[in-house]
Amino acid sequence: VGIRNMSMMRETQERLVNVNVQERYFQLSSEGALWFPNLTEPDASLLLPILVGLAFATNIFITSSRIKPTPDAKVSKYSMGITIFLYSIAGLMVPLAAIQPTSLALYWATSGVVGVAINLLLLSPKFRAFVRIPKI
Repeated sequence: VGIRNMSMMRETQERLVNVNVQERYFQLSSEGALWFPNLTEPDASLLLPILVGLAFATNIFITSSRIKPTPDAKVSKYSMGITIFLYSIAGLMVPLAAIQPTSLALYWATSGVVGVAINLLLLSPKFRAFVRIPKI
């Protein structure tokens, strides 16, 4: 909410006293990077919203593939339903991120990519041994 409020220059009397809201807004509108020079407008290229959806879906895939049932056991309908629900949330994040300011989509994309990196790192047996994570 804080990033979105700064990106949209939403202000309250309390915020006006503590923080120069207009200064933060002007900084966000002029200090973008790469293909998004203005962090207060939605990403017109849709690269960040797609990255948000892909990162969230990848996290779901990694997490669901770590929990493997025995070869002769079937996946329960409940588990399959939860997985489908989570994938649909990841898919809905794309249009949601497309209408939000780029700063928020950038935050979500960064969070998702870091989550993927952490999940992949935790899959590594060498890293798990290094940080002494016990086998389950």
